[in-house]
Amino acid sequence: MIKLQGDAREARKRSDMFDKILIPLDGSKEAEAILPYIFRMAQSLNSKLTLLSVIDPEQVDMPNVLAGQGGEAMPAMPFAGVIPVAPRQESVPSGESPGAAHEMGGPYATQVFDQMESHVKGELRKVIAAMIPEGLETEIRVVFGNPAEEIVRVARKQGHDLIAMSTHGRNMLTRAILGSVTDRVLHTSAIPVLAITPEKAKQYGEGRTTLTKIVVPLDGSETAEQALPYARELAEKMSLEVIVARSVNEFPTYTPYAAALLYNDHEPMMVGIEADAAEYLKGIVKRVKASGLEARSKLLRGATAPNIIQLARDTEENMIAITTHGRSGFRRLMLGSVTEAVVRGAGDPVLVIPPKETD
Repeated sequence: MIKLQGDAREARKRSDMFDKILIPLDGSKEAEAILPYIFRMAQSLNSKLTLLSVIDPEQVDMPNVLAGQGGEAMPAMPFAGVIPVAPRQESVPSGESPGAAHEMGGPYATQVFDQMESHVKGELRKVIAAMIPEGLETEIRVVFGNPAEEIVRVARKQGHDLIAMSTHGRNMLTRAILGSVTDRVLHTSAIPVLAITPEKAKQYGEGRTTLTKIVVPLDGSETAEQALPYARELAEKMSLEVIVARSVNEFPTYTPYAAALLYNDHEPMMVGIEADAAEYLKGIVKRVKASGLEARSKLLRGATAPNIIQLARDTEENMIAITTHGRSGFRRLMLGSVTEAVVRGAGDPVLVIPPKETD
C-alpha cells in the first residue's frame, strides 16, 4: 500500500456514511471514466479514496511474461481484475496455476509477480497524477487473487463504506449487460456499491451535467426504507433534492381472485390502494423535509422495475438509491429482482444498499 497526497486534507467534516470509498480499476478507459464523477462526489463528502487493482494469477501466461526477463521491456498489462498477457499455456504441472508456482517459489515466479505488482502500482500513480483533484486523500493498493472476491474482501477488511465501479456499459443496446466483475461484486458485497456507466460518468466528469436529484424507490417495507439514511446523507452533502417513489401494481400475478376482478369493477379498490400509497409517501416526504432537505414524491402505476427505470430516464441529473431486498444468507447469492433490473436498465448511477442483517 502506498499513500499519496495524505497531507492535503480539507477542514470540513467527513461524511458519516461514506468516509472511505474503494474504486476498483482494471486498466481500461471504461473503468477510469468514472473517476471524475467519483472525485467530485468525494470532494463533496470529504471522503478518502482507495484505488484498487487486482492481479488474477489464474490469467497470467507465465512463459510469455518471463520472456520479458531477458532485457526486453514487459508488455503493457491491463489490471484490476485481470492480467491476460496472452492465452494461458501449459507451463506448470497439470492442475496447478501460475499462482501455485508463485506460492511454491517456481523459477522466476516471485520476480515476475513482484514485477507485475510494481508495474501496476506505477500505472495507478500515473492515474492519480493525471486526474486527481487537489485536496483528496488517496491511496493505492494492489493485491493478487480472484477479482470480485478480492474487491469485496479488501472493502470489508479495510473498513470501506462504499465500492464505486463502472458497469462497462456501452450504449442502450448493451446497457443490460454488466461487467462480470461488477455483477459479482453487486451480488456479494455486504457494503453499498455505486454502479455507473462510463458514458454517464463522462457526462458528469466533463461538466455537461450536474447531479441534482436522488431517487429512492420504496415499497412500504422497512427494508426498502434502509436506503433513506444514505439518500439523506448524499442529499445534505451534495445539495440534492430527494424524490421518493412508489409503484402500485394492478395484480401482476395470475390468481383466481385477480381473474375474478376482471369481471368486477375493481377501480374503487385501486383508488384505495393508491390513496394509501400516496399517504405513505407523504409521510416519508415530511420526514425528509424535517431534516432541512428538499423532497417530493412520485406515485407510479404499473410494474415496479419498468416504472423506476422510466422515472430515472425522465428525471435529469439523478442518482438512484435502492436496497437489494436480500434475505439473510440469500443476500449473498442474489439481488432483488427489481433492484437488479434497475441497475441493468436505468443507465443512471445506482447506489445499491444491502439490507442490514436481522435476527
